[in-house]
Amino acid sequence: MMDDQIKNTILDVALKLFQRFGYQKTTVEEISREAQIGKGTVYLYFASKEEILLTLIQNFHQAMIEEWIKIVHKNWPPDKKISIMLRSNIADIQKKREEMSLATLPPRLLQSVIKMAESTRAQRLTLLATVLEPLFQQGNHIAVRNKMASVLLDFANNIIFRLDMDKNFPWEEFLDDSLELLLNKSEKKEKPLVTKVMF
Repeated sequence: MMDDQIKNTILDVALKLFQRFGYQKTTVEEISREAQIGKGTVYLYFASKEEILLTLIQNFHQAMIEEWIKIVHKNWPPDKKISIMLRSNIADIQKKREEMSLATLPPRLLQSVIKMAESTRAQRLTLLATVLEPLFQQGNHIAVRNKMASVLLDFANNIIFRLDMDKNFPWEEFLDDSLELLLNKSEKKEKPLVTKVMF
């Protein structure tokens, strides 16, 4: 129990310092001083500053998956669930990238962060496909539904990359308009209905 407390304290302190100073400028010594523990104690729990960062990123992605699971079980129309899932995905990732200065990471470490994000892709696709299920007609629609889930997730990732280049990009309006088009949402109907999807 105590071990978990120390580990969580190290992670909490490291996150605050990464947010304040960026990953590159934060040292293990500063983390240990702020956490009021010895530098050697930090190394008992984490092999390096890099491992601390990757653990924080992993925890962040796990929290996002848990948030998506909660949304899936809400009694909301599918288009609302999808909109909220993608909005939280874009906003949370963009916030984390800025707070922790992830864009300035060394290339090798940045690759590890990207791989970690990709490792949750299958879970996110499954959750999106689950939400999309009611929008499709009965029949042989599983492949189309899964393709739509993949398109939506890639679409959200493209918005994140666009925001890297232009912080003033009106992504929320763009997302709303695009989802209306992709999900064939009619203003006259409460529920969107996908009858045919062209790829």
